[in-house]
Amino acid sequence: MVDTGKNNDKDYNEYKYKEHHLYYEIWMLFELKKELGKNKEEGVIKNALLESFALHARNIINFLSDKEHKKYKNKCYDMKYKDFFKHVKNKGPFINYNDVEDINNKINIEIVHLSKCRVMNKKTEWSAHEITSKLGTGIKKFMKEIEDAKVNFNSYYKKEINNVLKNNHLL
Repeated sequence: MVDTGKNNDKDYNEYKYKEHHLYYEIWMLFELKKELGKNKEEGVIKNALLESFALHARNIINFLSDKEHKKYKNKCYDMKYKDFFKHVKNKGPFINYNDVEDINNKINIEIVHLSKCRVMNKKTEWSAHEITSKLGTGIKKFMKEIEDAKVNFNSYYKKEINNVLKNNHLL
């Protein structure tokens, strides 16, 4: 559990699932990379795997970088690395957005928007390995800072995230 500095139910509920959702995004990203490597045939399954992979990659990019929060009408916002360090000075961001902007743009143009650029551009290849390597490095830095700053982070999810990194040769 992240230490919020407060002990009321609202704070507990706010932080209760952060580690779970962060782990889920990381786990899905790397599991989808494996599945994309197994599925060589063009078609609906490969397309669904690629689209899911791209969305999880974009979520991790937005989480680890200083790209601005997206504000929604209900005042929800995209979770950021800063949400884990509310009472601790941190060293983030954990990836430089300029280093992954090309990946994010590719996701936005080729996957999640029916854009003119998408229909006019020639189909390009995706390197799930390259994307997970870049994002994995940022995740590794984030987890090290969690440890170094002694942020109270759920030990189960800390172990599981580190296992994902280890299984993908990033630790």
